[in-house]
Amino acid sequence: MELHISVSKVRLSSVIKIDGALTWEGLPELERVVSPCKGALRLDLSELLYLDGKGVAAVQALRAGGAELVGASPYIALLIGPATRPARERKRGDARSKAAETSQAPTGSTHGRGRKPSKV
Repeated sequence: MELHISVSKVRLSSVIKIDGALTWEGLPELERVVSPCKGALRLDLSELLYLDGKGVAAVQALRAGGAELVGASPYIALLIGPATRPARERKRGDARSKAAETSQAPTGSTHGRGRKPSKV
């Protein structure tokens, strides 16, 4: 499967469209295209069909560096995995984060024995 990478400028950002299969063999080409880009970076993954482990790591690294991922199919999105927010954003008092951190086991726990504890 072939790889095609194209770049276009939209206002102050660079849009990199990745078509085909991004494998370890295509990483030097991706690096060559991404390196000179200034400003915001957007990766258009709408025509990306396959990623190997190295391709997944490269896209994740670009996202971690601030690139916006758009157009990924459900399969590609599953391979890449969810974006994690920087720790500084989680510490800003996000109610969902606090609720997850302080959640407790539900009442009526089986205590790992497969049955509810008896009352004494």
